[in-house]
Amino acid sequence: MARKRTATEGMSRFESKSAGVWLLAAGVFGILLLGHLVASYENLLRPRLAELIESRIITNDRDGPTFLWYFTNQSNFIADLYLILFAAGSFGNSKLRSLTRNALVRAAVTVPIIATGLVYCTMLLPFARAPFPFERGIWFSNFVNIWSHMLLPLLFAVLWFVPMTAERLKPVKTALTAMIYPLCYLAVSAVRGAVDGFYPYPFLNSRKLWEVFFGEKPYSAAIAVPLFVCGLLVLTALFFGIGCALAAIRVRRLLKAEKD
Repeated sequence: MARKRTATEGMSRFESKSAGVWLLAAGVFGILLLGHLVASYENLLRPRLAELIESRIITNDRDGPTFLWYFTNQSNFIADLYLILFAAGSFGNSKLRSLTRNALVRAAVTVPIIATGLVYCTMLLPFARAPFPFERGIWFSNFVNIWSHMLLPLLFAVLWFVPMTAERLKPVKTALTAMIYPLCYLAVSAVRGAVDGFYPYPFLNSRKLWEVFFGEKPYSAAIAVPLFVCGLLVLTALFFGIGCALAAIRVRRLLKAEKD
């Protein structure tokens, strides 16, 4: 008689030390790419800064470390750090093993990076080209762009399909927990923009949002502010929806494993 599998038996392949090595390599590689992005600003991007900003390829006119203020790069850093800690758990650190296998912790890391990938692939990719000119010596930034917006989110989507514990998540609780960081990011970024004028994304400032949609037309707060609020509500709904969807997927995977 065939032995019935446990709900989390499928995770064993990710618990091996060999898998830990690969995940550790992915995490370290991702952090090195972020380091490249910061370090290359002065030597590679600044000479073409006016061109890149005019083409809306980047909005960072400050310095290299300012790149770490973008949600994409922060969500990537959190995801990379999680992979490193996950690998440390695979190598025998019991505290990190318990932390990184916790379902809510995984959701809090996975929702932001999945949101990064979804927004890029659905809203930006259809209009994308190689944003950094290959003939200008900054071609490697194209790979950084693909890794941070597509490959790393895909990796976390795959990892989510492997339950690490038998804990079943409640969709609303999962979504609200996973939304803490994104909502804090939006609030702090808006405050920073009001203080020093730097907004990483135009939807965080009603005037910049007005320029995107209406160009040189005279600013109208009656239109711009509701548009700004609608944008924030859409983002909130996106994070909430991803959190609920991930919780539902987890429950279905656990139920399927139990039946098999």
